[in-house]
Amino acid sequence: MRHVAFHIFGRLFAIAFAYCLAAVAASFFLAFAVPGWAPGAWMVDHWRIGGDVFIYDYHASGEVADLADTMTRIVVGAVGVSVIGGLAFVPAGLAIVMAEIFRLRSILYHVLVAGLISIVLLVATWIPGAG
Repeated sequence: MRHVAFHIFGRLFAIAFAYCLAAVAASFFLAFAVPGWAPGAWMVDHWRIGGDVFIYDYHASGEVADLADTMTRIVVGAVGVSVIGGLAFVPAGLAIVMAEIFRLRSILYHVLVAGLISIVLLVATWIPGAG
């Protein structure tokens, strides 16, 4: 009986830990790899930083602008963890419950479900005309 309780606690801990890591990975991927996802723009030494304009002025912006952009992306990524984690909590929870009930431990299942959830969230939160 005790062994089963420890096994269940271990699975719950692994699930929670993996979900948190997935939210961190998704948020920082968006912040650093997707141009224009980090909102807003800063003016540093007459160079506009933010979105696609920063990428255009990247080579001429200098170290101050590079540091400001990196710090902006770190902050946006850190805040985005809670936003992405909160938006994906219910659909991911349902997918996790289904995976545990049917013992679907394949990486392929989790990657496909995560991709499906991200597409659904992208469509559900789309604002026409926004950057």
